[in-house]
This record gives sequence, structure tokens and C-alpha cells, in this order.
Amino acid sequence: MDYYLRNLGAWATPIEIEFKASDRKEIEADTLLTWMCKNPRVSVVLLSEEGRSLATLGWSEWIRTQMTAGTSEIAWLIGGTNGFTPEIRREVKLTLSLGAQTLGHEIARLVLCEQLYRAMSVIHGHPYHREGN
Repeated sequence: MDYYLRNLGAWATPIEIEFKASDRKEIEADTLLTWMCKNPRVSVVLLSEEGRSLATLGWSEWIRTQMTAGTSEIAWLIGGTNGFTPEIRREVKLTLSLGAQTLGHEIARLVLCEQLYRAMSVIHGHPYHREGN
């Protein structure tokens, strides 16, 4: 993960924020909703196995669209063991899937970092992503 975060740093400033886990997802939701209200200009994407599946070029196009629209920050939400409340799901801009399987938090973070690096490499014309080659 450090490898991808370090290399992603050439194009973006990744910041990790981890909210304290709670046995009750309503408490987690209140914390997250409060954060979202304090940061209304951040585009929020929820990651869930029920989300929309995009190929790498789809990720890069969505991110490029956000950049063109003036979005300076994108928050990527990886849920706790209890998932997300309906309130959180209603407030997010987009729900994406990293795959149909359920991933542990650390694996999901790694896959997300790699995919973000790959999408940004497409946007910036870096040869990392070699689709069709």
C-alpha cells in the first residue's frame, strides 16, 4: 500500500482518515455524517460489493470528470464490519464495487490504492496501465 500511496503522491495528496469503529453502525454513521456536513465540497464515494462495477478506464473517466468539474477532494469510504446505514448510502455521490466478494479492510484499502494509482496513471498518460496490450 505504501508503494501505491507514495507513487500516487505525484498526482494527488492522499490522506487517510480512520473513524473509530463502533459496535453500533448508527454511532459510526453520526460521526461520518457530521464529517460530511463539515466538508460539503468533498465528493464522497462509498465502496460496497453491491456498488457499481467499473473497469479501470471507467474509474479514470469518473475521476477526470470530478477534476474537470472542480472537485478538489474525493473521499473513498470503506465500511466497518457492520456496513453503512441507509442515511450514509443516501448522502454519497457514488457507490462503487471493488468486486462481488467481501474484502477485509486492509485488502480493500490495498486494492483501492492500486486502482486509484492505476486510474491516475491513465489520466496522466503514465504507462503503468496497459489495457489491450
